[in-house]
Amino acid sequence: MYISIELPDTPLLLQHQSTYYQRLLCFSLYHLQQISEKEVCEMLHLTRREFADWLPKYGFSAMPEDAETITIECQK
Repeated sequence: MYISIELPDTPLLLQHQSTYYQRLLCFSLYHLQQISEKEVCEMLHLTRREFADWLPKYGFSAMPEDAETITIECQK
């Protein structure tokens, strides 16, 4: 699938390259459980390690944030 998005030429948006927005979209879709980690890695040509390293740079946790995981982590 090919998606084209036109954004305004504001200084804040112009400071990033198109790859930034591509990653942001993919990580957002992953966070919303619309695509899998494997799909993100394939689309962005990342290894699983690179995927885990990039997530926090875009404001997302590498750990699942479901109730079960949070309960387990809080018990440690």
